[in-house]
Amino acid sequence: MALDLTRWTSRSVLLDTNAIIYFLAKFDRYAAVLQPLFQGAASGQFALVASVVTEAEVRVRPEATGDQAALAAIDEFFQRFPGLTVMPVDRAVARRAAQIRAEQRLRLPDALIVATAQLAACVAIVGNDLAWRGKTEPCEFTALDPLL
Repeated sequence: MALDLTRWTSRSVLLDTNAIIYFLAKFDRYAAVLQPLFQGAASGQFALVASVVTEAEVRVRPEATGDQAALAAIDEFFQRFPGLTVMPVDRAVARRAAQIRAEQRLRLPDALIVATAQLAACVAIVGNDLAWRGKTEPCEFTALDPLL
């Protein structure tokens, strides 16, 4: 099964941490789903959004192992990937995240990412954490594993 990317035309889609990790690590299992998504963004079909929290999470393993090549690739991706905007955590995001955490019982990093999507007016969130189902409205949540 593939993502129907046409419904996102001229809209913004937030990428959760795992989607970016799978893409950067070139996980074959997810390539058929993620390649069209990233190609659509690169061609301007829609915009991608990531939280600065996601940028931090993506860096954890390479930082722990001292993998300088991976860190350089991550920096390059977040700075230069066409159609990708990294959003900061500001007071509005922090306040919305607190509401989400209180209402939906998501962990704070997850609530910050969902709040970023909501305040950036993203139509959807693409990730793989099934605990997010039904907790991201008004953003649609699209899980990767069911698409395989």
